[in-house]
Amino acid sequence: MTLALASWQRALPTIHPDLSVCARVRLHLSTAGRKQLAEYTTERRRAHIERAVLSDRAAHLRRHVLQDADTARAWWLERQGGSIGSWEQFNSIILPLVQKQDDPQSRYTRAASLFSSLIERMETDETRFQAFLNLARALVDQMNWQDLVNEPDEPPDHNSDSG
Repeated sequence: MTLALASWQRALPTIHPDLSVCARVRLHLSTAGRKQLAEYTTERRRAHIERAVLSDRAAHLRRHVLQDADTARAWWLERQGGSIGSWEQFNSIILPLVQKQDDPQSRYTRAASLFSSLIERMETDETRFQAFLNLARALVDQMNWQDLVNEPDEPPDHNSDSG
């Protein structure tokens, strides 16, 4: 094996201005050394191909799958084999990576997640829970949606024209 270590360069230009040097090294490997070099080269190629495939997958996800929430949901459903139990993982891991999340389903999911987190935080703080209920009542009054605050044993009237 011969390796070129440098291109032609002037050696000692002040003493010998016309002298240029180019270095080459010739290595003679034993059979075991050639085998190790072949194994190293094979492993290096395999690792390079693996990185290229992972990079290609990531680019595909970024360019196509994560462009909008509906495409991401379809991709997730196909990957999960139709299982609906993994949507919590989708909502917490995949959905935040989606570039366009302005579809109604995404907005509703974010709102539901927000309200769920609010209620979890208020479970142990009765004062804040009461403040939240007061805000909710004010919102219901402002929107004229009193049908939403029926007694717990009464189902809300969804046929009401107040919305």
